Amino acid sequence: MSQNHALFKRFGIDIIAISTDDQENTQAMRDEVNASFEIISDSTYTISQQWKVFNLLGDGVAAPSAFIIGKNNAILWGHRGSSPSDRPPTDFLLAKTLDLLEKVAN
Repeated sequence: MSQNHALFKRFGIDIIAISTDDQENTQAMRDEVNASFEIISDSTYTISQQWKVFNLLGDGVAAPSAFIIGKNNAILWGHRGSSPSDRPPTDFLLAKTLDLLEKVAN
């Protein structure tokens, strides 16, 4: 995601990642992947429970997920992974986001 963040930004799209790690480990992950986007620590699972992704796989953490949120904070599209590696590809996310934003604008 880091290597494609500039492309998303070019289209006015923000990326925010949520991690169930504590602040220290979230920062370590941010540094490790050289993230140019925001990564929020959700060590209390408040966000992941609210978005219904916590412990979906029975592993005590949030399932890999992706959501496209509109300007009115409505969920336009969502993906909740069915395995630890079930993540939509970045190019799919960009295309899906642009398509949904175009539909919302019309």
